[in-house]
Amino acid sequence: MVKMKSKKKGKSNNLKPAFYFGLLIFFIILVSVTFKVFELFGSSKYDGANRFTVAIIKADVIDVISVSPKEKSLTKIEINKTNPDTLAELGIPIDQKAETSSGFYSGAESYFAKMLSKKRSFETDLTIIDLIRLGFYSAGIDRDKIIEKKFSVNDKEAKEAVSSLLKDPVVESEKVSIQIINATDTSGLGNRLAKLITNLGGSVVLVNSSKDINKNSKIIYKNNSYTAQKLSKILNINLEKGNVSSISDIIIIIGEDKSDLSEF
Repeated sequence: MVKMKSKKKGKSNNLKPAFYFGLLIFFIILVSVTFKVFELFGSSKYDGANRFTVAIIKADVIDVISVSPKEKSLTKIEINKTNPDTLAELGIPIDQKAETSSGFYSGAESYFAKMLSKKRSFETDLTIIDLIRLGFYSAGIDRDKIIEKKFSVNDKEAKEAVSSLLKDPVVESEKVSIQIINATDTSGLGNRLAKLITNLGGSVVLVNSSKDINKNSKIIYKNNSYTAQKLSKILNINLEKGNVSSISDIIIIIGEDKSDLSEF
């Protein structure tokens, strides 16, 4: 009897290392998954509160999908792509781009959900979290708040639609005055950027050129604002707090790193 009890005790002791090892592996997996989820949320582009516009670039068509939680609206504009400069020609303010070579089509309310199901067909910085959140938002929009338009890039209506349908209500309400200085050898950059900012709802008060050429672009602001943060994100230009002129709250200096006309 004594020997049998001893064997059971021995088996119990042998199981303990295996149990603790399994517990350690489970903990490591849990921590890894947790960090991955935090990383996905941290790299998410869509904040769930403000206008967010995505351009899906296909072979001969560009789909512009824009959500505006404050207005509870969803807009889809399909534009025939005549050249790689189509977005810049219309001055469309884009938060993110996606490119695909597949024959992808979807209505506005299911667009992001279908993108999620075919994510491997797209080249984009949008995360799975972005697509899930945008998909849920789009699916819950009332039908009368969904706008779908089709245009050619040369249509007058296309320019009017972009300027009226893609404004950011927060940028428009802040009424922050913006000055643009073209500090490159490329003419037309200032006016092209001004068109984009106006379409976003911004207030451009002056566009001029600098005699001095700047290597790097920058956005100088007097007081921090949503408008300054938004411009920094969509233009991919660093913010810098400093003294600005008396006529504007923000100065955008276009440097040689943004001298390509297609940037705007």
